[in-house]
Amino acid sequence: MLFDRGNFSGVLKGVVKDFQWGMKQLAVAGLAASAVQSALSGLVSAISGPLKLAAANEAAAVSFEVLLGSADKAKKMIAEPSTHPGAQPFSRCLYARP
Repeated sequence: MLFDRGNFSGVLKGVVKDFQWGMKQLAVAGLAASAVQSALSGLVSAISGPLKLAAANEAAAVSFEVLLGSADKAKKMIAEPSTHPGAQPFSRCLYARP
């Protein structure tokens, strides 16, 4: 007899079991790849954030230098502490509640 029903069932169970094992391995690999991608994304953000801030500060310094006509005046203006509008004269009139 060429076709043995009992043997076919055992072979099919083995194929299904191997398929399930393979799918579990793919799921684990996918989770690992996702974790690595998230870690690299966080690393890129941690590095690029301060670089963007430094570039913005440099652009502001150049803009003040052009506006004021002198690098020394620009440095002095950038070094001055900025104050909240609430600390300016007559600000109580604008911010006071009736």
